[in-house]
Amino acid sequence: MFTQQCEEFKYIPTYGNLVIKLKNAGKASGISVMLGFLLVSTLMLSQNAYAEELSDDTKLKLAFSFEQITGHISNAVQNIDSKNYEVGKLHLASPITEIYDDLDLQNTSYPEFDKKLELVLILLKNINPQTDKQTFADIMGLTSSFISDGESLLITSESLDDPNFKLNLISKLLISAQTEYHNGVSEISYDSIVCLENSYSSIIRANSLFLDIDDLDSQHTASISNQFTDLLFAMDNGMPVEMFDVLMDNLIHDVDDMHSIVALNSV
Repeated sequence: MFTQQCEEFKYIPTYGNLVIKLKNAGKASGISVMLGFLLVSTLMLSQNAYAEELSDDTKLKLAFSFEQITGHISNAVQNIDSKNYEVGKLHLASPITEIYDDLDLQNTSYPEFDKKLELVLILLKNINPQTDKQTFADIMGLTSSFISDGESLLITSESLDDPNFKLNLISKLLISAQTEYHNGVSEISYDSIVCLENSYSSIIRANSLFLDIDDLDSQHTASISNQFTDLLFAMDNGMPVEMFDVLMDNLIHDVDDMHSIVALNSV
C-alpha cells in the first residue's frame, strides 16, 4: 500500500524493488516520476485470469465502481475545459477519496492491479490541470486504460455483455443518480454541483447501456427509452425534486420489470 505522509502529495510508494521517496521532491516532479513508472510498467496478468474467482455480486459491485470513476473523469474534463477548475478538481479527487476503498481489492489475489490502480488514482487527485496540462491528459488516458484492464481482468466481457448483468448495473446507476440528485439540491456549493453532475452523467450512462442491449421486447424498450428522454429533459429544465422522484421511480420500476422478463426468458 502507499503511505500518505501528509495532505500534500508526499508519498513513499513501495513497489517490488522500487522505492521512490517523494518527501523532498516537488509535487509536479513526483507526479512525473510516478506517471513514468506506470507508463513503462505492465500488468503482467493474463485476461480473465482471476475473473472466475469473483461472484456475480462482486463483479456487479466492481462494474458500478468503475462506472463511477469513469463518470467523475468525464465530468472533470468537461469542467476543466470550461475553466471550472474547483469543481473539476473535486471530481478528480473523488475516485481515490470516495470510491477506491469500496473496490476492496487489497486482500485479493490481484494485488498488482490494486497497487497500480491506487497509484494512478492518487495521481489523478494531485494533478493540477491548470499548470500540468500534458501530464493531466496523460493521466486521463492512463486511468481510462486501467479501468478497461480492470473490466477485462475482473469482470469479463461475458458478464459485461450479459443483458441480466447490464440491467442490474443500470438499476444501480439509476438508484445512485437519485441519491446524488437529492444530495445536490440540498445545498448550494461546489460539492452539490459535483453531486448533480454525477446524477446526470449516471443517467446518461444508464441510458447508453440500455440502448446497447439486444433482443429486448420492442414495446417495453420504446417505453423505457422515452422515460430516459423525459427524465433528462426535465433535469435540463430544473424540475422540482418531487417530479424527479416520480419519473425516476417509474423508470427504475420498469427497468426492474424488464430485468425480470429477461431473467425468466433466460431460464
